[in-house]
Amino acid sequence: MSTIEFQIKELSAEEASFSFSPKDLEDIKPYPFHGEIIGQPRAIKALNMGIRIPGKGYNMFVSGDPGSGRTSAVFHTLKKAPGRPEKIRDIVCLHNFIKPDQPSILYLPPGSGNELAQFMRGFSQRLQALIAGLCADTARAIQEGNEDEGKTPSGEQPVSKEDPWAELPEERSKPESSSISMKSSPQRDSSSDTPDSSLRKLNAFPEKEKQQILKQVRELLDEGRKKFPQDRMQTYFSQLLEDLKEDIDLFTDAEAGSIRNAPFFQRYMVNILVDHQDTEKPPIIYEHNPTSSNLFGFIDTRGDSREDVPLPFLTIRSGAFMDASGGYLILNADDILKEENLWDQVKRVLNTGEITLHNFSGSTSALPTGVKPDPAAIDIKLIALGDEDLYDELSEKDPDFHKLFKISAEFDYTLKLTEKNIGKYIGFIQMVADDEQLRPVSLSGAAEILRYGCFLVEQRNYLSTQFSKIADTLREGNYWAEELGLPEIDRQAILKTLEERSYLSNLSESKIIDQILSGETLVHLDGKKVGMVNALAVLDRGEYSFGIPAVITATVAPGNEGIVNIEHEAGLSGEIHDKGLLILEGYLRKMYARNFPLSIYSGICFEQSYAEIDGDSASSSELYALLSAIGDVPIRQDIAVTGSVNQMGELQPVGGINEKIMGFYALCERRGLTGHQGVIIPDKNIENLVLPDSIIEAVRNRKFHIYPARTINEGMQILSHRQAGERNSKGLFPVHSINRLIENRLKHLYEISRQQN
Repeated sequence: MSTIEFQIKELSAEEASFSFSPKDLEDIKPYPFHGEIIGQPRAIKALNMGIRIPGKGYNMFVSGDPGSGRTSAVFHTLKKAPGRPEKIRDIVCLHNFIKPDQPSILYLPPGSGNELAQFMRGFSQRLQALIAGLCADTARAIQEGNEDEGKTPSGEQPVSKEDPWAELPEERSKPESSSISMKSSPQRDSSSDTPDSSLRKLNAFPEKEKQQILKQVRELLDEGRKKFPQDRMQTYFSQLLEDLKEDIDLFTDAEAGSIRNAPFFQRYMVNILVDHQDTEKPPIIYEHNPTSSNLFGFIDTRGDSREDVPLPFLTIRSGAFMDASGGYLILNADDILKEENLWDQVKRVLNTGEITLHNFSGSTSALPTGVKPDPAAIDIKLIALGDEDLYDELSEKDPDFHKLFKISAEFDYTLKLTEKNIGKYIGFIQMVADDEQLRPVSLSGAAEILRYGCFLVEQRNYLSTQFSKIADTLREGNYWAEELGLPEIDRQAILKTLEERSYLSNLSESKIIDQILSGETLVHLDGKKVGMVNALAVLDRGEYSFGIPAVITATVAPGNEGIVNIEHEAGLSGEIHDKGLLILEGYLRKMYARNFPLSIYSGICFEQSYAEIDGDSASSSELYALLSAIGDVPIRQDIAVTGSVNQMGELQPVGGINEKIMGFYALCERRGLTGHQGVIIPDKNIENLVLPDSIIEAVRNRKFHIYPARTINEGMQILSHRQAGERNSKGLFPVHSINRLIENRLKHLYEISRQQN
């Protein structure tokens, strides 16, 4: 404590410091870490409930900071979820013999898609072999009866009728692939048929041979009906037979003894969209690039020429929704909202349970664009990842959001500091070191990592759940341990990691300090000024945040305009900052203008600031500048201040407290520590202090000071070295107090304003 006419509270080095002792960790047993989730009981319970409730709309929105382990937690929970074998189905696309431009989507038991593809491939090969053999026989008969021509028949060697399934010659017996082909004819090409009806009749099969082919086809399809008893498969086989009855002449040339339109047989292929042959558990799909085509699939009709264009049913491509059917689809909500109308498409699929595929936008195919396959029925649980702000925005602006996402799994960014959780933290540290073959982590290294975990959340009683940052610190600590020749990742290695990480990221901070020291940016670091105070602000540059002083000035004159926020007038003030300025007027009325009107014109400004300002952490700084200007009271420039204030004059805690102190200390250290510099912080922020050793040592040596204050009065006393003053039983402030000066000046301004009016 130091004493003038009043007491000023100053933090000692012990009060300002916070650390873990390696000795304290000796008795804490590390918990072996095997991928389980640490410290997220609410989120895990929400995920488990969403997974197990089958009702419509029980999709999940998972909110939390990136790096908090939310994605790992989702995968870990889903992998332990009970199976839903009845929901898992192969999805195939087949040729529609009645309406070719409307391909059929069918659903089969897992593995049946491949079985069907193999069966239809064998069917196509056997059909071609049968037709080729009969073509050869018919052609030979035609040629033998043509005595006038006297020509020897050309073409393939005949295939015996006794063995209609014999292998085709090599160039025609190559098995058709069951996967998607880009080399087939889209429709029956009538240009390849002889237009002359008598010639077509001459080259066509005799009726007897046709019936022989159809009989063999029926027998083969009967085998298919037994293997695939589904109603839609029965319909498919019936339509195939009818189509073959009508079109058998279109692809045969009896006189030539060969198959004239081989691409015709590609209509018997199977386009397997989703294959669950080897699937044992519900599929889990994480689509990292959720475009419309990647999510819903598309119709790909691209081809280099008309001959390359596939049949419509071969152009269908599946997307993530179809691939995840029967399981879970994970998406990043921010990515969905970036593409126009994509969010509406996602909601439509969740509402209807169906996907309608569209033509691929980049298609240059000669095919008509009217391909319209059956809607694909899907049954999934969607897990959307996002932060809390996005969840709040969707809740407020999208009336469908809570109907479709009835489960909110919110991941906490903090973990309460208990012995058990410390053990889990150390277990995680050891797991990363072992899995990645890093150097061993000593107790001093673990203690410093725990301290860093508290720094990340600015809480002495909590640890950060951003385990990705903890793992990164270990990896970098291993690098610096190697550079320093250390056998372990100890405290020195971790401190070096944090120091170098700051150095690599603080170029902007260094430039700002250079501008202040050169006088380019006007910041006074000594003496006293009226109506001017150094406020502490935080700037973010990606993952790196740093504090800088911002000069706030206030001017006062008679008038009725009240407090004018110059930033607001210039369009550079956010709503929260505007609210903070309105609170200042409330404080003036409550504190001083009890029996007279508040008649004042005051302009408050952030000097040399040209970016938008928001937040209320500077409201106490603005009030100090305003009170200094009203009472004509000089205040210290070697002390920077932060904290928000309410209408009662109580200081409220703010965020970024460590960065703010570290930023002002860095400036003072570059300028030269005088032993008088320091900061005023809200008393409630003491529990948030996790400061580096350099600042603690400066506090211990009284080279730098940290003043905790509970009220504006306490802050004004520190800044002015004058007593603020409290009202006595008669309601009067002490004669020489700051508050008496301010009250008298406000009365004087009122009198001037009244006379002017």
